[in-house]
Amino acid sequence: MIKKKIKLSPIMTFIILIFATIIISGFLNFINVQAEYVTVNKVTNELVNNVVEVKSLFSTSGIKHIVTTAVSGFVNFAPLSTLIIILIGIGVLEYSGFMKAFFTLITRNSKKYTITFILVFISLMFSLLGDIGFVVMLPIGALLFKYGRRNPLGGIIASFASLSFGAGINILLSANDSSLLTLTLNAARVIDPKYKIGVYFSLFIMIVLLIITSIIFTNITEKKIMPKLNRYESNEEEFKITNKELRGLIIGLALGFIYLLIVIYMIIPNLPLSGALLDHNGTKYIDMLFGSNSLFNKGFIFIVTLLFSIIGFGYGFMTKTIRNNKNIADSLGYSLDGIGSIIV
Repeated sequence: MIKKKIKLSPIMTFIILIFATIIISGFLNFINVQAEYVTVNKVTNELVNNVVEVKSLFSTSGIKHIVTTAVSGFVNFAPLSTLIIILIGIGVLEYSGFMKAFFTLITRNSKKYTITFILVFISLMFSLLGDIGFVVMLPIGALLFKYGRRNPLGGIIASFASLSFGAGINILLSANDSSLLTLTLNAARVIDPKYKIGVYFSLFIMIVLLIITSIIFTNITEKKIMPKLNRYESNEEEFKITNKELRGLIIGLALGFIYLLIVIYMIIPNLPLSGALLDHNGTKYIDMLFGSNSLFNKGFIFIVTLLFSIIGFGYGFMTKTIRNNKNIADSLGYSLDGIGSIIV
């Protein structure tokens, strides 16, 4: 007798995990499970032992905590709001037709290996955004392969693998670098109180790792993944770029470039009317840029969304795919259709 495999949807899987977590927390609390970890005191640079114990959710106080924090936990779940905001910008790009025209243009006369390498490289760079990197790069990877007449699954797999593996492999500074620099200095000064290290202490090895990883992942995608995927067949007619689309691309990219110049000027300190997005209380530039009070750090997702929107609207108005206020409203909500299951 052949047993049927039980297939669970992602939602049911999470529901089961929630109840399992509640029960396991109660059991671990009952047997008094504890863990010990060591931290470095920032003031004295001494090692401090800390003990943490499991708090039971399978109790009156635990159930009360779940009930009273359910709504606030959902509202304050930052990745959800970030996802919705970034999808607005991606939706404008897709609705206006910018993505289709741009990806068709760059894949038309380029080698498949080159396109895959670029996707892997950019995905590795985007890994510094954490979960948002997946939201941005997975659809871009799929569309890049789709408009290049290749199986979109190949783009999704290459991008997903690069984003997952690329955590910490980056040549761009991020909030993590600021935190790691502080932790490294605190740990090193336990041995040598005068120890100093620069912001770019790991830049060389990161450059080498980035290039090597990009080459390896590109070869795996082209030689192992793509041959196993079905050949992509599209019922759509081949998209031909006209002068109108070319002008739209030029206008959209030009507006995006001007916007980026303004943003860059606003993160440069000590220039007339510059540095508006920096936290001027920071002692190092990396802290000014990625500190907890930095406007650039706090508003990074909005800055990227606005960039996508400006490019999309510039292309749309030029090519007449966006003509009026109804088109503008439709484009802003284009990527938000059907994301109910994601929110749940």
